[in-house]
Amino acid sequence: MLDKLLDRLQDVPKSTTHSETEKELVKRAETANFKIKKLEVDKEFVKKRLDKLYQGRGKLEKILERTRAREKESQLKGQEAQGQRSAELTRSYEHEIDRHQKEINEAVKILKRLDGEQKTWDLELKDLRDFEKMRRNSVPKVQKK
Repeated sequence: MLDKLLDRLQDVPKSTTHSETEKELVKRAETANFKIKKLEVDKEFVKKRLDKLYQGRGKLEKILERTRAREKESQLKGQEAQGQRSAELTRSYEHEIDRHQKEINEAVKILKRLDGEQKTWDLELKDLRDFEKMRRNSVPKVQKK
C-alpha cells in the first residue's frame, strides 16, 4: 500500500526514524500526496492569473501608446482641452499598468513560494520511498532448501 502512495520522486530527503510504524509512514505519505496535489492546483490558478495580468497589461500598453499619440496630436493642433484630457487618460493608464505590474510581481512571488513548498513535499515523499526501500532490503530473506 505504501508503494501506491509513494508515486512521486524528486531530490534529497528529510530525516525518517526507524521507530515509525508503517501506519505513520502511510499517513505521512497520504499527507504529502494531498499537499502536493493541492499545491499543483494552486500553482495552476496562479499561472492562469499571471497570464490574464500579462494580457491585461499588454492591452493597457497599446491603449497608452494611442493615448500618448492623441495627446501629442492635440498639442500640435493647439487643442488644449483635448490634450489635457488625453494627458489625464495617459496618467490613469500608466497608474493602471503600474498596478498590474505590482500584481504580477506578487503572483510571481506566490508561484515561487508554492514551488518551494511543493519541492519540500516532494522531498518528503522521496525520503519515505528511500526509507521503505531500506526497510525492505534490511529484512532477511528466507532461503528454501
